[in-house]
Amino acid sequence: MSLKLLVLFWICLTPAFGDQFLNELRADTWADRLASFPSQILQSAVGTFSNSSGVPSGCGKPPNFPLGITLLSSDFLNWSELLNMRSLWAAEPETPEDVVTLANWAYKHGYSLRPRGYSHSWAPLTVTPASQCSRTLIVDTTKHLTAMRMLTNSSGLHAPINVLTQTGASWEDLLNYLESKNLGIFSFPAVGKMTIGGTLAVGAHGTGFPTRAAKLDTGFRTGDAVVWDYKKNEYALRTFTRLQDEDMRAFLVHLGRAFITQVSLMVGPNYNLRCQSITNIRADALFSRDHDNENALANFVENYDRVEAQFFPYTDRTWLKLWTEEKVKSGNALTIDKPYPYTHGRQVFRPADRLISLLASGITRLTPVISRMTYEIGVSGVALTRTADVWGPSKNSLLYYHHLAHKFVSLGYNVVTSRANIQKVVNLCYLFYSRLSDEMATKGMWPMNQPLEFRITGLDKVEVMEINSTKTTIKPPALSFLSEIEGHPEYDVAVFFGLHYFPGTPNTATFMKAWESFLFTNFNGGYATARVEWAKTWGFDDDNSWVNSTVFNQILPATYGSEWNWAMAKLDEYDPHNIYSNEFLQKLTLPLH
Repeated sequence: MSLKLLVLFWICLTPAFGDQFLNELRADTWADRLASFPSQILQSAVGTFSNSSGVPSGCGKPPNFPLGITLLSSDFLNWSELLNMRSLWAAEPETPEDVVTLANWAYKHGYSLRPRGYSHSWAPLTVTPASQCSRTLIVDTTKHLTAMRMLTNSSGLHAPINVLTQTGASWEDLLNYLESKNLGIFSFPAVGKMTIGGTLAVGAHGTGFPTRAAKLDTGFRTGDAVVWDYKKNEYALRTFTRLQDEDMRAFLVHLGRAFITQVSLMVGPNYNLRCQSITNIRADALFSRDHDNENALANFVENYDRVEAQFFPYTDRTWLKLWTEEKVKSGNALTIDKPYPYTHGRQVFRPADRLISLLASGITRLTPVISRMTYEIGVSGVALTRTADVWGPSKNSLLYYHHLAHKFVSLGYNVVTSRANIQKVVNLCYLFYSRLSDEMATKGMWPMNQPLEFRITGLDKVEVMEINSTKTTIKPPALSFLSEIEGHPEYDVAVFFGLHYFPGTPNTATFMKAWESFLFTNFNGGYATARVEWAKTWGFDDDNSWVNSTVFNQILPATYGSEWNWAMAKLDEYDPHNIYSNEFLQKLTLPLH
């Protein structure tokens, strides 16, 4: 945490709520609180995984390991630091051909290959607590599989512009590379240190409406995957082309059941974005049922290219970000020449961040105070840095959360609906979230200690492209939570909800189970349908996430209709020996009967 933020932290301890804060501290026994925290939180003394040349404890070296490919001991620590697997074997392939070698070695020796990027996830899609070092090989894609280059066009100046990138490259590196050539991409995640391969695994997303924002024909066009070759009876590299191979739709969101080494993306001219922050709209106005209210969130969606809103629980405070494409800077906007302009999204001092996390999750009665404090610190940071109104190349305001910023756990769902129903969906969710928070607070439970996030975006629809005077139909990814839903041509938007909380906060599973029940009851295929975000937490029972069999085996697959079984069959077809899997995926990727 920067010195400015530390100063702001103490400034916010004003008499208005500083006395309450200090009284709550005195009311609790720190030793008892700390002793009750999950051990994995206290053990996470590092912010990323570490590598060593040592031998994992209790694990012999993988037999007959291919010569020439680096093999070492490595920890796996996901972004929230709740999944911390010590001393697994990891390989660092230098070429796609090395991945082929590893795949065939894994097949012959009964190992699972688990590709790893920057581990920005919550769900155990890479490894699980049950993963055995004697049968699991991490494949680190970030060390060498990072090359990128522009593809030359042989069809004239108006032919599509494509970039070829290996999947261990990060979005931030790719966007910097494209920006140096005055090129850009329409939509991408807000965290720059996520790999292209990780995005393909989980369908990580940005936000926006192409019909209103910068019109860039972008998207994945080809992909090189290591798949089973039935003629050679071994794993081999194969290039899939989206214009010709419908099967590529199964690889564009594959949940970790495939290994993609290289992709090409269609890109376009870069553009400038202005991002304005509004922090003085009350929650009951922004999330009201009245669509005619000028401060209703849906009205901002109609008038701006991209919209994000945050609600700070146990307060009436919100933070609204509004993006518009503007070629020339207007007003008093601050020109930004690098990403992560906001203080709350920058790299923090990890010990201070963990202290705040322990404080919030351990003394939960402080939650209303900390929620208000989070808002005040954010608003003060914007004022101090003059970032309430910023302008510059597109990536600089769309990349706004550093991978080493404040850590939290996130439940992610989206509700697919029509534009006309955006405000109705937002209002129902806001009211239920607030009512459930208040009800649990009366029982001494405060599970939600981070802002509730809303984002609205367009869908992945069937696309008709004209390339070299030829019209081609391209279908969306089969397992994308932003894909169209069978039988609902009226659906054209998705409303994302991010429910965030500090690791170790008690009673979160109770809250999340109730939230999921609310979503599935109210958005079950009528005017709206709820879907999960693959990389986040979901499928709750009273104690844990990813354990509710009804969500796994019935509700979740049903939201994809016939696409679910089609995708499961294709992923099995190209990996019949199940080398790209783990215990969690074996439960998740079953056909719907």
